[in-house]
Amino acid sequence: MSELKPCPFCGKRATLFQIPFNTDDERKNHPSWVWNHAGMWVIGCVADDLCLGNINHKNMVFQDAETAIKTWNRRAKP
Repeated sequence: MSELKPCPFCGKRATLFQIPFNTDDERKNHPSWVWNHAGMWVIGCVADDLCLGNINHKNMVFQDAETAIKTWNRRAKP
C-alpha cells in the first residue's frame, strides 16, 4: 500500500481502516453511521471533528483500500 499524504485541510496524519462487521465491542468504538457500510474502507485525518477531512465524516467511504488511498492522495494542481 502507498503511504498516505497528510490531511489537505489541517495537515494532520491520515488513517485508513476497514469498517468491521457488527460486533458489540466494535459498535461501542465507532460512530453509528459505520454500521451501514460494514466491510468498506474509511479514510481521513485524525484531527478533531471540525476538520473537513476528519475520519468520522461519511464522505470518505470506499469499496477497497487502493481506491481510498488513491483518492485521498490526489491533490489539485495550484
